[in-house]
Amino acid sequence: MESSSLHKIVSEPLIHLMSTKVRYILKEQSFMLGLIVLISMVFGGQLLFGVDTYRPYMMVPEEVVTAWDAALAGDIDVSAFLTILSYAFLHGGFEHLLFNMLYLWIFGALAVELIGSKWMLVTFVVTAICGSMLHVVMNAGSPIPTLGASGAVMG
Repeated sequence: MESSSLHKIVSEPLIHLMSTKVRYILKEQSFMLGLIVLISMVFGGQLLFGVDTYRPYMMVPEEVVTAWDAALAGDIDVSAFLTILSYAFLHGGFEHLLFNMLYLWIFGALAVELIGSKWMLVTFVVTAICGSMLHVVMNAGSPIPTLGASGAVMG
């Protein structure tokens, strides 16, 4: 048997198996991979447009507490509460983004296997909100902005 025909007999099923596995992974993890792409694109926007553009989307515990006090008094400012989620899509640097997305991919793939794509996305949003709320409770008077998906990724 020729070397090229043996190679063809062995490699074609292997290539088909690999392409089938890649398609399965892309299908099953599409929400998670889409989230990683979205967050990476937001970071690209941060680099392109500068800090003044994304500063209003960072969560500042002191501002959230002030907005909460105003809401209790009847003056609701929804934009202050949007930062409770928007901070999770921002990152302070390339390494920050890289490691958050790496861990999101690792833990997200496991979550997709256990609970499915849509519930993984719901879990990301819920843990992002819970992480920011815990940060506000622990640092209520802090004027330091918070950003990054660490709270959402680590739960």
